[in-house]
Amino acid sequence: MPLNLWLHALEAVRGDPDLRELVVDCAQSELERVADGRPEVGLVLGRLYEATGQAQYAEDWFRHSADAGGVEAAGIVGRALADRGQVVPAITYLERAAEAGDADARTDLALLLADRAVYWLDRLGESGDEGAQGAADMLRALVKTPPDTVEE
Repeated sequence: MPLNLWLHALEAVRGDPDLRELVVDCAQSELERVADGRPEVGLVLGRLYEATGQAQYAEDWFRHSADAGGVEAAGIVGRALADRGQVVPAITYLERAAEAGDADARTDLALLLADRAVYWLDRLGESGDEGAQGAADMLRALVKTPPDTVEE
């Protein structure tokens, strides 16, 4: 069965929770065994779990897809990690998606890196470097980042 048909099947039964669960269960039994090394399979499984409110399974499959080279999934995982404040791993995934041409990932990555730069310039300014504090203030004004919003 072509991969996108699983998503169409889920959409076709959107009003019936029992049938939605059946579609996901069938897709899981068919697709999980062939998912290794196939990012498109992990992406479809992630989308199916996402559509049925199973966020952790969805993220696990998006990560599986991204780790197998899936560009769209790399952007999804990178944004999820960034939203939770897990900046360093988020950068890795967002860079992968950005380098492959994902415009949203490029935007998210640029803003995330600017936030990190402001964070480190603030730390440098705290140690007495006046130039660093001025640079942090200018960059903060450009990206409108409030002080100390980026966690390590």
